[in-house]
Amino acid sequence: MSQIKQPTLILHGVKDQTVPFAVAEALHKGIKNSKLVPFENSGHGVFYDEKDKYNQEILNFVNKK
Repeated sequence: MSQIKQPTLILHGVKDQTVPFAVAEALHKGIKNSKLVPFENSGHGVFYDEKDKYNQEILNFVNKK
C-alpha cells in the first residue's frame, strides 16, 4: 500500500459484515494520501444503502481543489 501515490477515496460501511470496517481503517492508515469516509448506516452496499451520500462524497473528492 505504501507504493500508492494517488489520492485515494475509501468509502466503507461501518456495519459491513463481509469486509469489516477495520479493513478500511488499515487501508487508510497504509495509503498516505487517502480519505476514509465511514457510512454509519450501511453494511457492504454503501452505494445502495446511502446512495445520496455515496454520490456526494465521490463528487466532493473528484471536484476537490
